[in-house]
Amino acid sequence: MAAVYADGVNVSCLMIEAGQAK
Repeated sequence: MAAVYADGVNVSCLMIEAGQAK
């Protein structure tokens, strides 16, 4: 469960970083 949650957080961070890059 923790691994799945951490993966979701990583995806969110990547999406946020992608938004900031724009």
